[in-house]
Amino acid sequence: MLKTCGVVLVVILSQASLSRAISKCERTFRVGVIENEPLYYLEQNEARGSMLDTIAELRKRTGCGFEVLEMSRPTLVERMKNASVDITVLSIKTPTMDKVGRFIQMFRSYRAVTFAPDLQKKNYDLQQALADKAVVFGSFIGTQGYFKEEEISLLREQGRIRQFPDYATVFQALKRRQLKVFIGSVSISDYFLQKYKMTDFGMQIDRKVITGVGSYYAPKRVSAQEVKMLEAALASMVRDGTFAKIYGKYSSALVLQNAIVPND
Repeated sequence: MLKTCGVVLVVILSQASLSRAISKCERTFRVGVIENEPLYYLEQNEARGSMLDTIAELRKRTGCGFEVLEMSRPTLVERMKNASVDITVLSIKTPTMDKVGRFIQMFRSYRAVTFAPDLQKKNYDLQQALADKAVVFGSFIGTQGYFKEEEISLLREQGRIRQFPDYATVFQALKRRQLKVFIGSVSISDYFLQKYKMTDFGMQIDRKVITGVGSYYAPKRVSAQEVKMLEAALASMVRDGTFAKIYGKYSSALVLQNAIVPND
């Protein structure tokens, strides 16, 4: 009974904190975003994506302003480092970003391994692909992404990895057979497999590796009180199912159980 009351009390306090924030917040957060469909992209000259949907929800829940600043991934890292950007949204936890910012984890996610048709027919798994020196992988410029350190180090040493700026170009390269394997987000990989009608490709969910998903903030620019406000708002979005609805707009409902894994 006491535990139940404690949980209810935490929820009430979080909601009360958000209510106070909505009435008092005069802050405008500078949000660094990378053009990376379906997170953030332009369609008929209009910005769209799950990042913008998340930012819109944060505005509602905090009452604060959020200024969207588009930039490249290396620029985002540098601007977080020199504290000219306040926060990111829907970032995965990576060693590179850990060096320049602090992380607020919303939830965790398994990773997806996408295989070219010939490997899919051979029933390859990730370990077989890593061991096969003829298999070329795709990755992103300026980040380790969903790769484990030992995986990406091996591929770099053997010259078996090609870097791309975003998911769209990776999946275009996969479709053209310039790559054989890509390791990435469950929801975004599913999105592009559907968008590009890559029905002969395979996607395996790797539940052995789980990655934090959330927001980074610049500690020099964001106060402890503001961090608590953002934590409460982001947690409430996951708890009440709002974030699942946002993710669901850009991927099939079947992948959500692997793309959104609750924090311990």
